[in-house]
This record gives sequence, C-alpha cells and structure tokens, in this order.
Amino acid sequence: MILFAAFAAIHQQAPIEVVLIGDSAAVRCAETLGSDLGATYHVTSVHSASPKLSTSNLELLKKLNPQVVIAEFGSESAVDARWDAERDEFVPGLDSLVGSLRNLASHPRVQLCTPPLAGKAADLPTRQRLSEQIIPLVKQAGRELGCSVTDLGAAIADRLDLMDGVNPSPLGAQMLAEAMDQTLATGRKSEWKVIYFDSQESDEGPAKNAIDGDTETYWHTNYSTTQEKYPHEIQVDTGSVREVGGFSYFPRQDGVNGRVANYEFYLSLDGKDWGHPVAKGRFKNGGDLSKIVFESPVRARYFRFRALNEQQGDIWASVAELDLLKFYPKRP
Repeated sequence: MILFAAFAAIHQQAPIEVVLIGDSAAVRCAETLGSDLGATYHVTSVHSASPKLSTSNLELLKKLNPQVVIAEFGSESAVDARWDAERDEFVPGLDSLVGSLRNLASHPRVQLCTPPLAGKAADLPTRQRLSEQIIPLVKQAGRELGCSVTDLGAAIADRLDLMDGVNPSPLGAQMLAEAMDQTLATGRKSEWKVIYFDSQESDEGPAKNAIDGDTETYWHTNYSTTQEKYPHEIQVDTGSVREVGGFSYFPRQDGVNGRVANYEFYLSLDGKDWGHPVAKGRFKNGGDLSKIVFESPVRARYFRFRALNEQQGDIWASVAELDLLKFYPKRP
C-alpha cells in the first residue's frame, strides 16, 4: 500500500491503471468502480469466464500494463455444467493467473475477490456451489498466493434481492463496486485528514493509519508512556460534503489488543456541531469487517468515531480502518 500512498500524494499526469478482470458479475461493476474512484484512476474491464486466460486477453493485459488488477471468478463457473469435472483445476488456474499478472512489466498489485452469492432465481445447486465450494476455494487461493481477498459474498449477503441469479442488478453492481473500491481506498481517501485524536502510539499506531486505506496498518492508542483510558476518539475531515449512508469499522488483524466493543458515531457539516450520535452500538468480537447502515442518508463532511470500551476490558483502542458507506435504499 506504500506505493499507492505515494501515487495519492503526488499529482500524476497519467491516472493509475486498474484492470478489473473476471466473469460477467465482475464486468458489470467496472463502470461504477471507475466512477467511484474518480480521475486518479482509470478502470478497464476484461471479461474471462475462468482464470485460464486466452492468448488475446494476456496480450491485452500486457498492453494495458496495469498497476492494480482486481480479479473475480466463480459466478459463471457455478452455472457451468463442467464445474464438477474442472473443480480441481480452479485453484491452480488462479495460481497461474496471479503468476502471469505478477510477471507483467508493471508488476501490478493483485487483489482477488470471491464471487457474490446467488439470488433466489438461481437453483439450489448453483447457490451451494458458490457458498460451499467456489468461495472457500478463492479464499484458499488468496492464502496460498499471498493475495488479499475481498469478500463480495459478504458485501451482498443481506441484499440478495439485488442479484439476478449469479449476476448483480445495476444497484447490486454499485454495492459490489463499493466493496472493491475499499481495496483502493488510499487514492479515494487522499483528501481525508485527521483533525483530532485523544491518543496515539506514534511509532506503531499513529491516528492517520485509521484512514490510510491499508488494512495492515492501524491506529493504536498510547500504551508505552501516558496510557490514556477510555473513551477514545478520532475526528476526520473528508474534504467535501457528501451523502453518508453508514460507516464501516475494520479491526486490527494481527492481534486482539484494542479491538473496540461499544462505539458512538457522529457526523457534522462544520466539524464543530456534532449533535447526537447517528449510530451507536456494539461490534461483534472478532476480526471481521463491521458495516453500520443508517436508516436514511446524512449530509456531512466530518465524522467522529468514539470508542467506549474494549472487547477484553483493557484501556487501549485500535482501528485498522474506518470508512464511510454510500446509502442504498431498502427493499421495496
């Protein structure tokens, strides 16, 4: 992620080249992803039903010379009658694909995505192939290949009404693109600034790490000298007024210390008048991403995250990443 922080910190003449490669579910997300990322990035989609790329697609990738590749496979495999015969080749296919991508002249960062879950229009065998076979295989490939994996299944799990079989509707594609977008958050959040924090461990966990787009870094409150007690908080200026539909909290992944239990979340137009919290509650204890969705959108430029206590009852807090979510209307 250091490379992308550098890209975000300087003004480039050419945008960062992103290739979204995969089956039809992935391709449907490309336009929204490009719009979300803005002028800092240029997004191209390359369709391939399986990780085994054609010669023409390989030549196209060489020509595009991307700095980032987001790969999603499995949706079309789930409805392919040949899946049972070809299942054992799926992970080796991803292995070969990632190797080919990493050997490109640009040496791109490769991000894998699980396929989204299927909607009710898909038959039971298709849904089972996705949830019980294909998604676990993509996660296995990510572990073996050292690639981060974006869980598109989790991103759409509570809105399967937006899936037409294995393909997303336009609104579903927006939700999936937002999940992909979070893997490139360094560029998208380049204007964000921390304007207040109550405590930080400067060397290990400066407060800016909570919004740097890198889930491997984290904000950690001070433990070596002053050791401030709860509550802990961070305030952020996002640089412009926007419609906020919720927020996400990603806990540190390399340990449990500081994982937040109870929280309050505030929004403001001016960074001074915070009013009442727009959301409060308790996160589940674990390392998974938590998404808190509002009942209605709120216009705001600034947000304030207050951690009220820690899952284990200790005095410090840690946050790998905080992000804002778009607003998506509920089911009709």
